[in-house]
Amino acid sequence: MDEIKPCPFCGGKADVRHGNLYMDETYRVECSACLAMTRRYMVNHPQIRSDGSRDENTRYTAREAIEKAVEAWNRRSLL
Repeated sequence: MDEIKPCPFCGGKADVRHGNLYMDETYRVECSACLAMTRRYMVNHPQIRSDGSRDENTRYTAREAIEKAVEAWNRRSLL
């Protein structure tokens, strides 16, 4: 897994957060200072597209969900 970069908004420390959404296990990266965060990546559940439909080809393991969240966080650019 890649190292999590500092927050692009405030420079704070970011960590992977585990949670549940409607009984589904989720992971996201969140800044501990300003609470900026990535979207949630669900485990063993089709991911939701921006239009609200389900992408049946994206069922992640916990490890894959964490990696996707970290990749998304690290792609963000500073303002």
